[in-house]
Amino acid sequence: MLLSLVGCGGGATTGDDGLRLGDLSAVWANGIVTLRINDAGEFLVHPADAAEQALMGGFVARDDRRFIFVSRVEGECPGDAGAYRAEMNGDQLTLTMEEDS
Repeated sequence: MLLSLVGCGGGATTGDDGLRLGDLSAVWANGIVTLRINDAGEFLVHPADAAEQALMGGFVARDDRRFIFVSRVEGECPGDAGAYRAEMNGDQLTLTMEEDS
């Protein structure tokens, strides 16, 4: 699964090896969903046109080569984790799933 999102900011293309968790701290949208990641590593996903309707939330962490998104303990998928490779090209973030239940 590939998810491309556009946010604010900019810069050169940066592959997963050079990205830090703080680089993802922004509001990213692709017209279908919006992904919000704050400086504390908390994330929230909601429909692009309904910020008050959370689809998923939790926290994101970085291991040695990818980003791990872990859902909150409440909701349909409590504590599920998914691993994604990330690439930034200017103001576009691309997340490519490596493993996710």
